[in-house]
Amino acid sequence: MSPHLIKLLELLNKGQVEEILEEQDLNLHLNDLVELKMIEINAEEITLTREGLEVLESHRDN
Repeated sequence: MSPHLIKLLELLNKGQVEEILEEQDLNLHLNDLVELKMIEINAEEITLTREGLEVLESHRDN
């Protein structure tokens, strides 16, 4: 997974909305994370999946 997508996962996990909204091509990146099953999006929220949390955890360990 690209470092950019991992950074976006970290921002989502921390709830840093302002920084997330500044992302270029945000829609494309969010779609990538959905396709990779790292996040789920519904009408009210974006949720990190278990897979997304595992990627963040393994990234922190490196």
